[in-house]
Amino acid sequence: MAVRRSVLALAALVVAALGLAPPALAQTQDELQILGSDNAEHPFVEIVVAIPAALGGGPLTGSDFALSEEGGTRPVAVVEEREGIDVVLAIDTSGSMRANNALAQAKTAAAELVAGLPETARIGVVGFGSDALIAGELTTDRQATLQAIESLDFSGDTALWDALAISAGLLATGPDASRYVVVLTDGTDDGSEASQPDAVAALRSSNASLYAIGLETNETSFTDLETSVQSVGGGFDAADDLEALGALYAQIAERLSNRYRLRFEASGTGGREIVVSVATESGLATVRQLIDVGGTPPIVSTPTSVITDFPPQLGRVTAPSVLGLAQGWSLWLGSALFFIAFAVLAFGILRPEASVRLAGASAAQSAGSGIGAIPERLTSATGRALAGTERGTRLDRALDAAGLEMRPGELVVLVAVLTAIVGLGLATLNGLLGLVGAILVILIAYMVVARKLRKRRDAFADQLGDTMTVMAGALRAGRGLQQAMDLVAEETASPTRDEFRRVIIESRVGRDLTQSLSDVSERMQNDDFQWLAEAVQINRELGGDLAEVLDNIASVVRDRNQ
Repeated sequence: MAVRRSVLALAALVVAALGLAPPALAQTQDELQILGSDNAEHPFVEIVVAIPAALGGGPLTGSDFALSEEGGTRPVAVVEEREGIDVVLAIDTSGSMRANNALAQAKTAAAELVAGLPETARIGVVGFGSDALIAGELTTDRQATLQAIESLDFSGDTALWDALAISAGLLATGPDASRYVVVLTDGTDDGSEASQPDAVAALRSSNASLYAIGLETNETSFTDLETSVQSVGGGFDAADDLEALGALYAQIAERLSNRYRLRFEASGTGGREIVVSVATESGLATVRQLIDVGGTPPIVSTPTSVITDFPPQLGRVTAPSVLGLAQGWSLWLGSALFFIAFAVLAFGILRPEASVRLAGASAAQSAGSGIGAIPERLTSATGRALAGTERGTRLDRALDAAGLEMRPGELVVLVAVLTAIVGLGLATLNGLLGLVGAILVILIAYMVVARKLRKRRDAFADQLGDTMTVMAGALRAGRGLQQAMDLVAEETASPTRDEFRRVIIESRVGRDLTQSLSDVSERMQNDDFQWLAEAVQINRELGGDLAEVLDNIASVVRDRNQ
């Protein structure tokens, strides 16, 4: 267990140093959250983070955390936050909350949050409909708080920004404590005297963080509310099910009860990207956020004068010869031709990836879809000539695996044209120089394709562990194999997303699923993925717990990577 904890702590340090975020925890209520920051003692900065309940397991120490600033790791001191908690529950009481008995369920969920907070936490209650009113002052008397929640009743419009401003004012009257506003609403503001910037300013003035829950409807937009959360710290979650309110409120209570204060020395000033990671025996979580670390930006001096005349002695210097073959304007002309050709080659090969090709699509079938400047007949004829050769087949597979839109005929014609331009252009200066330039064009084309292919295969291998985990989770949630692959195709990053989309398309047009998965393994040169294809085949023939098999594969892949 100690070894696992050490490995996870090392992973946290690597994640923080590289500025990465684990896909499994990103953008969910289970992620690490930054609740606030203090830069009054710049260059020393303090931030308060809330630890996900899923990463519990007792008090954490500095060895469990890692922090980076603009990609550079920083030593960090960690203490458990024991400061008192002040929480204001702001609950929407507008007329729209009558639907589906929403207000009654909101009251029940709020009561669960009250029960989940520490006994020493002071809690206040604000209701907002046409007006925002304080239903209960800050108090540790739980009975008084519950009575205040029960006293809320329906009232017209939605004065959301007024409610946030009043909640911030209520928090500001108390002693020093960690301050939070937890707001529930089912609509956008349509009755406040205060504006959204006014509400954000009030929350900042009282040093309060904002946790917001939005009850989704067909006409509701929570963009401004999410922006407010991002401005002051906290979290936002949209709920389309009233029964989920209790769980969301319980998560917030757990988070507010599990906080740590991190102190580090900033290397810069102003807005800096901070990445915090925490690793426990239960897993790894990360948060990335732009934080004002304070300080005064350095003043960069500008020259008072600019020299426009070259010293006379420079006029006597002429261009050096290259291999003793060229001087003056001719050298610059040849160099210009070479770099123009290189730019065209790079643009042709490094274009954005196109949609995936189905199995069996040939180079000749796709000719003419790429480089419009190259005659279609020429690229089609070249593609047909290459299609029947082993070298052409290997080139087509390499371009396909690299995710490049260009097909073999197009690449060969493009490289041939550019080789001729560079070779003949430089040959006018010197024959040897022309030969060297032509060879360089071919070598550059080869290196660009090879690098693109290697990077795509490496990225696929790095994503494989998370891919297996996502599929296993979908299967355990009751989804079928096809739905699990659809989820991977929607939620994961490229190239995994692109490869799974290709598998899904091929299976829909009648191709055997196992064969499509095996082709992905061959295309990505990834033996671990072949396990998935074999596991799917065995499951289809004999049955069994496919989710457990995928979890085992994911564990092996992650252990090997670590």
